Formats: sequence, C-alpha cells, structure tokens
Amino acid sequence: MSTKHYLIILALLTIGFFAYATFVPGEYHGAAHEGIHIIKHSYSDYQPWFSSIWTPPSKPVTVMLFTLQGSIGALVLGYYAGKFKERSKA
Repeated sequence: MSTKHYLIILALLTIGFFAYATFVPGEYHGAAHEGIHIIKHSYSDYQPWFSSIWTPPSKPVTVMLFTLQGSIGALVLGYYAGKFKERSKA
C-alpha cells in the first residue's frame, strides 16, 4: 500500500476515535421534536391540526425506516449522477 492509503486509514481511525471519545449518551431528538417543543412553550393553547396515520411500534423500527429512506434516496441520487456522467461522456 502507498503512503496515501496509510494516511486515509489514519484519518478514518482518527475521526472514529474522536467520534467515540466525544460521544455523550442520551436521548436524541430531531428538528421536528424541537420545533414542537418551542411552539408548545411559546403558545400554550396550541393544538396540533394533524396526527400521524401510523406510528412505528418502537425506536429501532423508527431508526430502521429512517435509514431505509435515506438509503433509497442515496440510491436514486447515485443512479442519476452516474447516468448524467455517462451521458456527458457520449
């Protein structure tokens, strides 16, 4: 392996180490949760006008569905990026 490969591996290990070292255990919420909290705090008489049709049964299912959605989006973007790149070569 070349020096470039060793530097890339070292950079990835360093990023992984810092991500692990700075991890703070706790509950993570998305922007939607924070928005609802701010609205309810600012307007005490707020009543939601919409409720979900289906709520996932557990947190792992929610994470799995979110990951699946992101993976499908990345697949579609990657497909069209490759398609346009090949089209520009022709």
